[in-house]
Amino acid sequence: RRDLEESTLQHEATAAALRKKQADSVAELGEQIDNLQRVKQKLEKEKSEYKMEIDDLSSNMEAVAKAKGNLEKMCRTLEDQLSEIKTK
Repeated sequence: RRDLEESTLQHEATAAALRKKQADSVAELGEQIDNLQRVKQKLEKEKSEYKMEIDDLSSNMEAVAKAKGNLEKMCRTLEDQLSEIKTK
């Protein structure tokens, strides 16, 4: 009977230690999940900011390309006019 009590106490102690170890592991994994979620949110925010910046730059590039085309056309027109004036 005494052996049974000692064995029961030992099993209860082992079970308690395992429960504590499991609880510690769950807590640690919970912290890791929280940290990863914070990192994910930060990266998603940065991604959104970069996308807006890319959209702005793309818009600016289109405007610059259009202005360049207009200026080149104007330059050709002026060169043609200059050439015409020189031939007169």
